[in-house]
Amino acid sequence: KTPHPFLLPHEFFSAMYADLPSKWLSLIGGGGTYAFWKELRDSDFVRNHPNLLESTWHKTIPLGMHGDGGAFSKQDSLFVISWNSLLSDGSTIAKRFIFTVIRKSDMVENTLDEIWKVFAWSMNTLQEGLTPGLDLRGRDAGQRDALAGGWRGTLCQVRGDWEFYTQVFHFPQWNCGESMCYMCKASATNEEYLWTEVDDDAGWRRTRWTHEAYMLYLAARSLRIPLLLVLVIGLRLDCVMVDLLHTVDQGLASSVIGNVLWELVTRKVFGGATNDANVVGLDEDLAAYYKRTQVPFGSSRLQGKLTADRLRSHGFHKLKAKAAATRHLAVYALELWIRFSLKTDRDNMILAILMLLVEFYKIVDEEGMFF
Repeated sequence: KTPHPFLLPHEFFSAMYADLPSKWLSLIGGGGTYAFWKELRDSDFVRNHPNLLESTWHKTIPLGMHGDGGAFSKQDSLFVISWNSLLSDGSTIAKRFIFTVIRKSDMVENTLDEIWKVFAWSMNTLQEGLTPGLDLRGRDAGQRDALAGGWRGTLCQVRGDWEFYTQVFHFPQWNCGESMCYMCKASATNEEYLWTEVDDDAGWRRTRWTHEAYMLYLAARSLRIPLLLVLVIGLRLDCVMVDLLHTVDQGLASSVIGNVLWELVTRKVFGGATNDANVVGLDEDLAAYYKRTQVPFGSSRLQGKLTADRLRSHGFHKLKAKAAATRHLAVYALELWIRFSLKTDRDNMILAILMLLVEFYKIVDEEGMFF
């Protein structure tokens, strides 16, 4: 009654293709593979990949991997690893395939290393498009046959939040003073590389890592080299994505929108005599905005009433909302600020920030996979 802890990607490929070839191609994203790799042909990933020959592009599906924590109990949480095609169609739940789920209380020092050995072995098998010649212990696994009618898969993207990255890749913590970035030498203490500098000539821009330079840097300082980057053939540092949900939706955007909404509350623009009364007025105004603009229900709308506690957290002003709701509220915050702005230099600066945030989301919505 104990389920096997792993759903191996290469076994999934084989089983799905054998049973439902037409449905499988839609689910896993069989269309557009050549065009995908053609877009990336000048990237370091494609140019340096030993198994990604142009003759295989039309039958090689680009794959991503995602890791995150999940709620389990008051005393424990889950560690979830899933994978997906980058070209598949359908709902999220249909496109994401669980690799393994493990309780964090069951994890010891080398648990993730053992998981990555299994995951990498399966992914490397997928790259060849053949059943494995050797099993996980290096023993002869018998005759090699086509895995899924000649289809292959190549891991080219890793996604997760910062906690996941520090666990898996041993990246520095985001709040480390000397160095907090895996892409460059941005720092909070070294004035030459201050992360707060964003001009074109900011010092940290000159220190951005290539995969090869980063590996040499770790080796020269006897630092731990991420096992996943060692075991999965062709996987590189530049495959590790910046997660837009955490960095923008629940990071930058929630801070900007939270500050704007709270400032309008304290200016008492909604007619109340107190902040609490103005929060109530803001919530009513938001409900009218949703009705007027027909923002869809579900995660696209703020869940529950807007309260003062949802705009303030430990002395900071930050909107507490789901990522999709925050995205929709960027336009609302801009409209509010245009309506109530005092037209001072400071208000005009805030207006410019909101306009840029809305423009950013517009680009994300309108562009395809490649910007």
